[in-house]
Amino acid sequence: MKKFSLFIILFLLPFFQITFADISYNKSISNVPLNKVWSLNFNTKVDLKNSPEGSIKVTDEYGNKVNVEIKYGNTEKTILVNPPSGGYSFNKKYFLYVSSNLKSKSGKYIKNPYILMFNTINQYTGIYDVEIGALSALKTLTIKQTSTKAVKYKIDDSPSYYKIGETINVIITKDTTNVYFYAEDGTYIGRGIISVKENYKDKSFGIN
Repeated sequence: MKKFSLFIILFLLPFFQITFADISYNKSISNVPLNKVWSLNFNTKVDLKNSPEGSIKVTDEYGNKVNVEIKYGNTEKTILVNPPSGGYSFNKKYFLYVSSNLKSKSGKYIKNPYILMFNTINQYTGIYDVEIGALSALKTLTIKQTSTKAVKYKIDDSPSYYKIGETINVIITKDTTNVYFYAEDGTYIGRGIISVKENYKDKSFGIN
């Protein structure tokens, strides 16, 4: 008789796949992005409507339930667990539970419950280049990339917005400057502090 079972695929950045068989309880998966979407793949159709509430859930390390969205994927054999509004928190531990109360469309219950522990990233990161000009205050700056969804940014020393990947010439009189990142629709994402006191190539920085 075919058993009702599941395997889990983790879509991380960069994309990475792993099955639930590779995961054991108390094994931590680190550096999970804040906007992580879990994809739970079953060998038969899942009955979300008639499964008890909490059959699939996420909690924090203190047992507090996280308000994630649980819905079908492309088929009823795939369940997506979307992150809470605003995403998970930085540097936090969470647990994803799939309980034995979860039912299939045929009325069977999943054979074994599963618990997956995961830790979110400490912070977003970015990479930049800076070159000092003939005058020490004149900088040629390129914010090359970030691990966020930011498409533009501004700095303390200029009122203008610049595109990620764009090379700019700006006057910065201090050794450091704040960089503020924004999404396409103008939503503020976070702030980083970069050093501009000397030439740097592919230097990394944190974004909080």
